[in-house]
Amino acid sequence: MPDLSKFKNLTQIYIYGEGRTRDCSAISNVESLVGLELSSVNLTGNMPNISKLKNLKTLNLRGNYLNNEDIKKILDLKENTNLTINLTKNSITDATVLLALNPNTKINLSENVNLSQDSKNKLKVRFGNNVTF
Repeated sequence: MPDLSKFKNLTQIYIYGEGRTRDCSAISNVESLVGLELSSVNLTGNMPNISKLKNLKTLNLRGNYLNNEDIKKILDLKENTNLTINLTKNSITDATVLLALNPNTKINLSENVNLSQDSKNKLKVRFGNNVTF
């Protein structure tokens, strides 16, 4: 991926990788992003640093085989309000780490077939109808 730091007004990035591993580290410094989609780019163990993306409103990480450890990086967005996160079709079994996110966050955890019932119960209490399984 090319150096994106020169694009100071870039608000959206869409990368669909068809299951191929991609290096998405260049995204880490694009602080102007409002929407980020990294679908099917096999981010397992390669989640980019998203701590500087304080303007992010939409994060789509569908189909990346993300696990419990990988999703901890999403906590860097806990101060973001009105955030929508798509974690559909990953390998998440325990998503309770997401409880630290703003309660207005919308989270889609559909097709995480081994997601524990305990996780689902706790997330439902915190996020109500803003979380789907």
